Amino acid sequence: MTRKARKANRRAERIDLLADVQRTFFVILVASSCGDAVSSADVSFPFDGGLVDAGLTDAGSPDAGPAWCRGVSTSEEPGADWACTETGSCTADYLAFRGKAAQWRKPVTAVEIDKRLSDIEAGSVEVLHDAVAPDALRDAILDKLNMRFLVEGLEGRPFGVKVVANAETEEYRETSLLFEDPYVGTFKGLLLKPKRGRAFPGIVAIHGHGDDAAAYRDTYHGSEYPGRGYAVLMRTMRAMNIDEHEHAVTRALLLDGFNLIALRAYETMLGVSLMRCLPDVDPDRIGLIGHSGGSSSGNLVVRLDPRVKAYVSDHQVNWHSSGEGEPYHCETAPSLYPWHDLINDFSTSETSVLQALYGYVTGMDEIWQFFAEKLR
Repeated sequence: MTRKARKANRRAERIDLLADVQRTFFVILVASSCGDAVSSADVSFPFDGGLVDAGLTDAGSPDAGPAWCRGVSTSEEPGADWACTETGSCTADYLAFRGKAAQWRKPVTAVEIDKRLSDIEAGSVEVLHDAVAPDALRDAILDKLNMRFLVEGLEGRPFGVKVVANAETEEYRETSLLFEDPYVGTFKGLLLKPKRGRAFPGIVAIHGHGDDAAAYRDTYHGSEYPGRGYAVLMRTMRAMNIDEHEHAVTRALLLDGFNLIALRAYETMLGVSLMRCLPDVDPDRIGLIGHSGGSSSGNLVVRLDPRVKAYVSDHQVNWHSSGEGEPYHCETAPSLYPWHDLINDFSTSETSVLQALYGYVTGMDEIWQFFAEKLR
């Protein structure tokens, strides 16, 4: 059974369990063509802009807020949406990235890519085992993925966040967001925060293939973070279904010397940037958690981003093949293959890392304890 099929079975089982849980929501909803889950409700709070009124840098006040937040502009646009009709086939921004980053292109031929992959399959590519310093591993990832230009100077680089909807439950406030970045375009996020208190630790959560932010909230315990005193940001990944769309955009980026997994890692780091700019989130207590393909991104982010203070991973890959019968996709990054053992050896990470079972199948107790110890 492929990973995609295992995920579908596990998700169906979790949804059956969740059907017995009573949830009451009021949603000021974006009419979404991208399939975000919606909920019924009986309690609400006014649409107040959420981020703007909370003190995040407004587009009209670029010098407000902490120095590292001055590139972040926020606005409110109730009901705004993105142009994608299906999240899984949402590839236009990634294809456009090749032009926006043209000065960093390192073109290769399809024959060269296939040769690299076949050499790996044949066992003729050496895998590195001798530990290197964290800075050296970070440099290797940045250079092998051709993403140094994205990461260096990240804090302070302009990007926008629109507040498009608000909702409330008994335990948290939910804000629907649209991120707008000059390199990777537009993507969605859900921000959940406790209704009381300030200086929360913040968690950025990355869903896996075939899911979205709402699925992570409802299926992988995302809605439970505010009740434990955490703000949590869950983004919706684009072109993440292990299908022909993800395959096509992966191949197109590889031909120009880029990698889809690098863009996913960059988007995650934008999420970290936003969390650090929320006035009721402690910028020095930011955690990260991934599931499946989201952990593949997170496994890189934890090596690249010292702003992350604690990380939970439930999946590792070798950057060649992550599942029998799967077309190559975001986890196909042959330039990283020689480094995969070093990347996956979390004992060398400067950030605290917890390796959880896939899908957190044994429950969240160990994860809650880990975050409590590392972020409190």
